[in-house]
Amino acid sequence: MRKIELCLSSEGSRVILATSSDEKHPPENIIDGNPDTFWATTGMFPQEFIIYFHKHVRIERLCQIFPSNYYKMLLHDFLTTYLFKQEAVIDILY
Repeated sequence: MRKIELCLSSEGSRVILATSSDEKHPPENIIDGNPDTFWATTGMFPQEFIIYFHKHVRIERLCQIFPSNYYKMLLHDFLTTYLFKQEAVIDILY
């Protein structure tokens, strides 16, 4: 079975909420698949974003592309009541 990165915008995912945003480094950079782009926050803690998947997904692994032990991530998932789509909420703790 081929694994697909369903978290990418090219696969239909969207960032539907972010607790802060920067014009030059918007939250959509989180899921653009480009390791040279990033989401910049205001610096206030903690920060959070919600990724909307176009179908139900099973998250088996999270890949962090930043220095080890610099951030801690918590993953929450829930089924939306009306859209019956899967969303993931990732809290970034400092």
